[in-house]
Amino acid sequence: MKTIFLVGGTMGVGKNAVCQKMNYLLNNSVFLDGGLVLACRSVSSDGRNKKYGYG
Repeated sequence: MKTIFLVGGTMGVGKNAVCQKMNYLLNNSVFLDGGLVLACRSVSSDGRNKKYGYG
């Protein structure tokens, strides 16, 4: 069974620190930083770059 943890809160409360520690302690886990995910670029099926997220 797969489990997804979503961590939210105001700026500066330690969300990243907690998630990085969880990633270290949990086997076969992945930590996705929402800010980095939103800034990613993707290529569409027609080969053009698409920017997702802000900006």
